[in-house]
Amino acid sequence: MDGETLEKIYQESLEERIIAYLSETRNISLEEAMDTYYHSRLADKIHCGNEGIQYLDYKVLVQILCETELESEGFIRNYRKIIKILFICHGNICRSPMAEFVMKSMLASAGLSRSYVVASCATSTEEIGNDIHWGTRKKLREEGVPFSPRRAVQLRRSDYEHYDYLIGMDRNNIRNISRITGGDPDGKISLLMRFAGQNRDIADPWYTGDFDATYRDIHEGCAALLRYTQEKGRET
Repeated sequence: MDGETLEKIYQESLEERIIAYLSETRNISLEEAMDTYYHSRLADKIHCGNEGIQYLDYKVLVQILCETELESEGFIRNYRKIIKILFICHGNICRSPMAEFVMKSMLASAGLSRSYVVASCATSTEEIGNDIHWGTRKKLREEGVPFSPRRAVQLRRSDYEHYDYLIGMDRNNIRNISRITGGDPDGKISLLMRFAGQNRDIADPWYTGDFDATYRDIHEGCAALLRYTQEKGRET
């Protein structure tokens, strides 16, 4: 099989994954996702074999399409310099999406949105396809943190390769993250509260019902993680 044929197969496979993930996470039909993708600049870049595309995970490409589409060429060119954070909890409906949107809000306020990729996922399959828990949505609204409809997705082994930080909310998450990824040879997996100097779990409000306490911990942890990544960046 020649190189041109292999490239065509890769391109078609990548496009299928982008469309499916766009539909899954944005809660739109496959037809709407397909229309959104094929009318984007990102589609043109993939069809033209834009340099750097092959290094990007399809989930990152969806984020480019949805959030930084007008800047996508520079985003792709500088991808290796961008800090990639994946927040992970048990179901991806309470804590990890709360952390995702809190961190995105902090980055926007600091003018750093185009220097980071932030996403979230679950270790389990229990809530796959479900939107953010109503308690998380309510708390984010109260705090003025923007968010958008999404569907819970599960962590994949390949995520370890594509993200710099895989951040769990509790020790059970950490064990399950390591099991799914096959270990942590590069030291990417950590509890969120460790960045705030506290080696402890963030309680799951699905069980406690206390979204206020969870929000306080997540806000503290995200602020500490942001400081850590910025300080580490200045050292390199």
